[in-house]
Amino acid sequence: MFMTDDPTQLREELDRFATPMFVAQLRPQAAQFEICALNAANERESGMSMPHVAGRPLNELLPPPQAAEVNARYISCLQQDMPIRYRERLQMPKGRMIWDTVLCRLDMPDGRARIVGTALVIDYVDQDDVAAPVAQDVLPCTTRAALKLSQLAHALTAIDQGKSSLGEHNGSAEMLAALCQTINQTLEEVNALALPQIEPVSEVIGPSTTAPQIPPEIRAVVPEAVQRENLDLVR
Repeated sequence: MFMTDDPTQLREELDRFATPMFVAQLRPQAAQFEICALNAANERESGMSMPHVAGRPLNELLPPPQAAEVNARYISCLQQDMPIRYRERLQMPKGRMIWDTVLCRLDMPDGRARIVGTALVIDYVDQDDVAAPVAQDVLPCTTRAALKLSQLAHALTAIDQGKSSLGEHNGSAEMLAALCQTINQTLEEVNALALPQIEPVSEVIGPSTTAPQIPPEIRAVVPEAVQRENLDLVR
């Protein structure tokens, strides 16, 4: 099972299982994985479709940081030759989701190796829920920056209009330098709060706390990968 290169047959085999599943393999002459097939359960959860993803590399299906992280997980699974399990946040067509993912290596008769994965959605991340607390944190920073910018603009306007010299204006250059430094620090705080929400990555949240939900049939198909009771978790 899962040995065929025919996407249609591979889909039929995956559709025997109610658990969201996928098969991926390395592209020829590349270090990039491509999706071979999804089952119907995966399509329903993620919003992806088999015709859209089959044969396409991860970097065409996910934002670049997410694709790179997921690709690294798949490579790690092949190198370790044992199951790995972790939770991650991924941006899917249906939205940003938290997945409990288990990856198993499947050795092919011709020497190739594939990834057979199960992925259970455990939570959905509402973008409004993310944006609201970030906005609350950013507002004091932007207010402080606006105040300092106003003070700086007032000082520079006075100098430009000849109403005061740089050396006369409230402590001279040190005061202006301090204002600029404060503004710069405030803007760095804003970036630190906002940027993670602009480009969400495949964030490994931590090890799963429940046993992997791998159907017994898959254990029989991939014995080397799944006949272990205590899976090593990606931390």
